[in-house]
Amino acid sequence: IWQLAWALETFFYRRGHWHDWAATQRAALAAALRTGDLVGQAHAYRGSGAACTELRAYQEGRAYATLAMELYQRVGDRVGQARVLIDIAASAEKQGHLQEALCRGEQAMELFRAENHRLGLAFAFNHVGWFHARLGNHEQAVNYCERGLNLDQEMGDRHTEAPTWDSLA
Repeated sequence: IWQLAWALETFFYRRGHWHDWAATQRAALAAALRTGDLVGQAHAYRGSGAACTELRAYQEGRAYATLAMELYQRVGDRVGQARVLIDIAASAEKQGHLQEALCRGEQAMELFRAENHRLGLAFAFNHVGWFHARLGNHEQAVNYCERGLNLDQEMGDRHTEAPTWDSLA
């Protein structure tokens, strides 16, 4: 169940189906808890936190993110930890906490780099660039976004390339 919920995340996110996203994550979490699947629990907590952010339930989202981070650390999944940090950064930005967003984005970037996860690194470069732009650091913003764009184009990943072009614009 958690894998199905995880597979639906992008669809729900892009379509703005926040309530459906949250509902599938609740089902995923219940199943993962019932079976004792720590990886499934981590993914479901992370997805729940991200859905809560879109629903503007920031405190609840942060609690889920904290639980996800603890589980990802427990199972040794540094890419999962980096994804949670990106989620926390996005939540912080939506609440106007731009410095925290930048800090969490930079932490995620370092974890993706340490794991040689190029797709995640490109995604993190874009986020860090965006947060620099929001803070008025335009030269740094362009630098990070261009680094992300170069990786996106090297990998041929148009799904992460598009938001990077948006950030550059």
